Amino acid sequence: MKRFARVFIFLIALFSVLACKKEHIESDPRTESGSLRLNMGLNVLLTQNTTPASRAAIDTKDFIVTVYDNKTGTVAQDVNKADAVYEYGNMPEIIALYTGEYYIVASSLREMPAAAWETPYYQGTSEIFTIKKASVTQLADINCTQENVKVTVSYTEKLQKELTSYHAIIALSSNENAHLDFDKTAALAGYFKPEKLIAVLNGERYDGEIIRARVDLDSIKPGQHQNLEFDVTYSSMQLTIHVNTDVDVINKDIIVPPDDDPVEDPDTIPVDPTPGSPSEAISIVGRGFDIDKAIEFAVGETKDVVVDINAAHQIYNLWVEIESEFLTEEELGALGIPKKFNLGDLTPALKAAFGAEGLGLIDGDVRGKTSLVFDISKFTALLLQAGTHKFIITVDDYENSSLTKTLTLVNHD
Repeated sequence: MKRFARVFIFLIALFSVLACKKEHIESDPRTESGSLRLNMGLNVLLTQNTTPASRAAIDTKDFIVTVYDNKTGTVAQDVNKADAVYEYGNMPEIIALYTGEYYIVASSLREMPAAAWETPYYQGTSEIFTIKKASVTQLADINCTQENVKVTVSYTEKLQKELTSYHAIIALSSNENAHLDFDKTAALAGYFKPEKLIAVLNGERYDGEIIRARVDLDSIKPGQHQNLEFDVTYSSMQLTIHVNTDVDVINKDIIVPPDDDPVEDPDTIPVDPTPGSPSEAISIVGRGFDIDKAIEFAVGETKDVVVDINAAHQIYNLWVEIESEFLTEEELGALGIPKKFNLGDLTPALKAAFGAEGLGLIDGDVRGKTSLVFDISKFTALLLQAGTHKFIITVDDYENSSLTKTLTLVNHD
């Protein structure tokens, strides 16, 4: 009976503590507020290459003005409504905010689109300001600049005569689903997030041969204008790129393969001019072992597994896909590593997951190399469960050749 009484008293005390905590959590400590005068101007700063017509077309009344809490980085709360988000043309002159530090972001859209036609995205950020109790804070004007990248495409007269059909696809390197297709007229400008871009020309000659040329657009910066001109040449079978910079307009002349080979004297033509298969330009070879056969070792053992990769036309992508009952997609995700990843284009998140040494998989950058050591030795120590673990390795080069090999590891208890 006494034991029951003690338990009963303990439960009453516990419920009292929880009730106090709940009351404390639900109470709003923000009881002091001040005012912000929102009569600042929005100045859209344009590049000197912008035409007068496009300057006049920019209307800031639909810009989104958002107040952020400087401490948390989240959208601030207007004392009189759920959030401090307004349309510039309809916002009140004065709003009430709780005391604290804030900043304002003004943007032409709520979010920058990854890829869109004729959609420049402008954004500007105010200085950090303080709201004090029972006082009015005045803001200075906010300057907004273009934060995405404008891309225009044109085709030379020579290309238009040599190809019966053609179109160019421009896409984000990190997300090729975010792309725009520029047809023969290429009348519109596309706008992309300021990331690395891919430009691909697809065309067909009069004899039915399919033409495909790809180029990567590096050094992408906010506010740029990438002007791409596609042309054909008779002087080389290689894809060549010429870059001329003029103010913030980046002009790229992209040369695609010619329509006909130069006419040669029959006596000078090689006996066997047939090129080898695309995969012969790339090799993926196990060092001291046959990569097409499984490698066996004990659980907990660090096995030396080194693969030599060679590409005559330079490595572009090095894809690795992991198939393992132990290193499942969920287990890899917990480590910050996707099931399939590209060592040729590592994201900051993937670099962080691999650590400073990258688990020893590669030594330095991948792209542009003709030879590379792929060392999976440190990864073998992570295979803490017996089973079969496959590492599917795919190498793409700059000539669009590709080769895939599967490295199979089998460990036993």
